[in-house]
Amino acid sequence: MRGLSRLEKVALIAVCLLGVSAEIPRPYDPDGQVKLFQGILNIKPERYRAHLLESFEGERLYEPRAATNQLSDIRFLEVPPKLPAFDAEIELLKTRNIDASSSKVLFLNFGFQFPGRDHFWLRPAQPVGIAGQPFKISLWVHSKRYLHTLTLLFENSNGKEIRLSAGRLDWDGWRRIDLQAPANLTERGRRLERRYSSKFTGFLIDSSPLEESGPVCIMIDNLIAISDMTDLMFPGSEIPDSWTYDRRVQIRK
Repeated sequence: MRGLSRLEKVALIAVCLLGVSAEIPRPYDPDGQVKLFQGILNIKPERYRAHLLESFEGERLYEPRAATNQLSDIRFLEVPPKLPAFDAEIELLKTRNIDASSSKVLFLNFGFQFPGRDHFWLRPAQPVGIAGQPFKISLWVHSKRYLHTLTLLFENSNGKEIRLSAGRLDWDGWRRIDLQAPANLTERGRRLERRYSSKFTGFLIDSSPLEESGPVCIMIDNLIAISDMTDLMFPGSEIPDSWTYDRRVQIRK
């Protein structure tokens, strides 16, 4: 696999291991990414499931935090991506009985006063739970050729913060970002009663020292996770494992 990009290697591994009959998407090929997304879900629909973590329709409260005193404008606008791949993704989610909507996006307008030193955080008021073992994360981002970097924030089943880098925001317009979940996000919690209980906890934008100080304007839509549900498929898996926990408490007493 020498000469292939990391994204192409990940896609090739998925094709080999899962038997997905889809071409390896080129870098920043949204149509190919959605086809691979569909192939993974089709190969074993009872095992691999898509979870729309956030459709950004304005139903969830977000709390910004910046290192400067510059005001931030956080809104939900009716300017969704007008791209065939985005429409195909919405239809794919609907075929999985997921209530996907394409009417609004998350709009972020903030500023960096000291590029290279300033950071901007945006967190949901309540973390968003992810069922199963997430192994693919995707989202749509609209940028204006910034050199700033975007990071997705998660909490794994053991309560540890996990940061997943989405790279520089150095393109113009909408782009679908397809990421491989890190191993420490997919691991099972040490406590039996938690099993897999990872959460999405927000976004972090790090300013670049190569940029001038000033405003930054980006938009985000359709944050999706594909999870392996194997550990939750056995009979009785939906019942909390309280016996082990209660027994441990009794022993401690």
